Amino acid sequence: MKHYSYILVIGLILSACTDTEHTGTVISVLEDKTEVDFIARPDPGTIKKGFGLDTEPWRSATFRYRTINSLQHNGHQQLHLEGGNALMGNQLERDVLVGEFLSEIDALLERPEQEETYRFSSIWIPLMEEIAHLQKDSLSHTLLYLYSDLQENNSDWFSVHRRADMELLQNKPEEVMALFLERSAQIDRNWQGLKVVVVYQPQTMEQDRRFGMMRNLYEELFGELGIAIEFESRTN
Repeated sequence: MKHYSYILVIGLILSACTDTEHTGTVISVLEDKTEVDFIARPDPGTIKKGFGLDTEPWRSATFRYRTINSLQHNGHQQLHLEGGNALMGNQLERDVLVGEFLSEIDALLERPEQEETYRFSSIWIPLMEEIAHLQKDSLSHTLLYLYSDLQENNSDWFSVHRRADMELLQNKPEEVMALFLERSAQIDRNWQGLKVVVVYQPQTMEQDRRFGMMRNLYEELFGELGIAIEFESRTN
């Protein structure tokens, strides 16, 4: 009987280690670069803490970063730390790998800011593209930070700078919702593995008002999509 108990215990331990190797945390950052005066920017300390590697260093970790500017958006930069096995691995070697991964996040996010501004701004489409990509990984806990004022300015389908579009948002928000939802068909709805965090710090009452209108729209949109979303005001 004891023999079978030992086998069962060892099996459970090995199973847990295998799960650790294949599950982890994915943090993605989309940073709106259409304005040069945004106060809130990605904070390396907050992002690194979100991986929880200080308490669970053997879990896998993936960091994705992408800037949004004009009607074109740049390709992603991605950093990845493979998951490991605590029972079979070397803790000192693992600590070095974790440290290198976190240092690479610092280097990526602390690059000098650009000073170029852009005439147009596409926020929703790259956001939906990123969510669709993140949904391919069903095992990891996923957090998506969107640093943006949400001021969609796409002449093809919706612009906050077009009076008719803003009047439509005020008077018939369901029609504007339909425009946005048409561009989210690739999303799996009611996906519980993801949370979106929008970070923006308005500097004027007018910026606060305009952001508030889009915030209300996003709350309704993500409620329809069944994906968790929250909003933060942060200064660095």
